[in-house]
Amino acid sequence: MSEKISVTNNITQKVALPNAYKIKINMTDAVVIPKNDYLFVFASQVGVAMPVAVIKMKIPSFPISLTLSDANTMMKGTQLSDYPKLIIKASISSSGDVDQTQG
Repeated sequence: MSEKISVTNNITQKVALPNAYKIKINMTDAVVIPKNDYLFVFASQVGVAMPVAVIKMKIPSFPISLTLSDANTMMKGTQLSDYPKLIIKASISSSGDVDQTQG
């Protein structure tokens, strides 16, 4: 089972790139994250669990700035602009799986 920590503060800000969101993630020093864990940043439609776009990476040094764009969409031919409202979240997983179940 994955352990996840929500890091949704200061997540979204539209940038100059078309269909892209600049994301900055910072972690408090009180949170200890094993270096073998994974960071997932994903965009989902409001009320839909399946992500529209995902970035997966080994745990970086924080703070980190990323850009979530059409290049990260999960379905060929899909653009972030196809979805008028998105929720952008980040989670940490020890298994490398983006499973969003509670636990």
